[in-house]
Amino acid sequence: MPQEVGKLELGKLLITSNNPFSSSGRIFPLENHYTRIDLYENLFENFVTGTIGIEDSVNLPTNFGILGHEEIHIIFKGNNPWGIVDCNTEPIDLKLLVHEITPRHHVSEKVQHYALNLISPTALLNNVTKVSQSYRGNIGGIVQKIGKDHLKEDIFTGLNAPGIIQCVIPYWNPVMTINWLAERAVHQTSTNRGGQFQYGLACDTIFYQDRDIFKLNSISNLIKASATLIDPSGTTLHYQPVDAAGGQPFRPTLQRSVSHYTIQSSFNTLKHSAEGAYSGQLVTHDITRKKLVYHPPFRYTTDFFTRPHLAENHFLSIGGVVGNTTEQQPQQRIGQLTNQHQASYRFQSKNALLYDGHIHVNTPEHWTLRRMSHLSMMRNVIVAVEMPGDTSIRLGRVVRWKDFPSAQPTSDGGKQENDKFLEGDFLVTAIHHQLEAGKYHMIVELTKDALHSTTGY
Repeated sequence: MPQEVGKLELGKLLITSNNPFSSSGRIFPLENHYTRIDLYENLFENFVTGTIGIEDSVNLPTNFGILGHEEIHIIFKGNNPWGIVDCNTEPIDLKLLVHEITPRHHVSEKVQHYALNLISPTALLNNVTKVSQSYRGNIGGIVQKIGKDHLKEDIFTGLNAPGIIQCVIPYWNPVMTINWLAERAVHQTSTNRGGQFQYGLACDTIFYQDRDIFKLNSISNLIKASATLIDPSGTTLHYQPVDAAGGQPFRPTLQRSVSHYTIQSSFNTLKHSAEGAYSGQLVTHDITRKKLVYHPPFRYTTDFFTRPHLAENHFLSIGGVVGNTTEQQPQQRIGQLTNQHQASYRFQSKNALLYDGHIHVNTPEHWTLRRMSHLSMMRNVIVAVEMPGDTSIRLGRVVRWKDFPSAQPTSDGGKQENDKFLEGDFLVTAIHHQLEAGKYHMIVELTKDALHSTTGY
């Protein structure tokens, strides 16, 4: 692999102090003092976090006066040696806060090693801010108002949840409030199966930070988007790509070449059954009418076909359809997961007279079990890939790995070209940026909520 791939272009790395007594001034460049920078983005976390390893010969904690809320401003990207149109086109520009200094180790008389732990400035503001207010309106609008009024952030929302919700927030942190609203952001979604549109409810809205942008969006919306960064071969990621004609690496694909990958999670049925991913029943207690209601059981296999997915086949089926088998024992096992509604009993109170007619609060049976299942199954298959740094890979985007490598041997002792179960589209759910002197690599977490094929080889 050419040395240009994975090369770091560091545009800025500054620390700004709020300490008026700093002997080193208010701004100090860290380009010559860091050993490694790690930045973390996660679709299921509210904030970007990071760590900067420091080799310090000027005693920054004392002379610069690091007190725990200094600003780190970093701008970086990878290089683009072959001029690929959508590769590393935009740098990542982040402002984070120092919230902790790790233990300091003296390696010589004048040199010490330590790390600065970083967090989004919004996280600190969230900790010292409370929301005590009543709201009425659609959830997207309420969240945007909370963002502007309390977090001083414009929150992007790609959510289409038009229903009206009325609520009173009792001195919660803004992010706790937004997460509570995200749980109730129910909206209708559709999927096209064989030319026939099927409609269902999406209950998988999440609140997360995508670099310097805060977003409220539904996973169902994210995975409906077309795969991005597709090259002429019809894929985004490659594993040790080779030009079939000459046997040499195809140079443009090296930028998104996976050097190593780990399948971190695969079909943890025990865990997901405990989380209510496959079946369950909700029992509500109407505290006004003093009435218990046992709602119809939730079944994952029925719910699956009413929502969009990254592939066509759900995880429990054989040939894509439950019951499409003559073997009794496998079908019994599937039934144990999908038909035992008592496996995941949930009791929830509601007040039918207080929020009459609002699906978000008055009818929790429409979203509670679905949300548990949607989010659990989205974490069913997790693949971590190591690749050169590429700022065009974004959180929440769909990417395509058509040539996912297979460990299946062929008749001549070689390797199968593709893993037919795992090839296809993935959702980017986490990115770990690793920056060292002149080097930029990433560990990208990919997830699947369905299988490309269930027919094997």
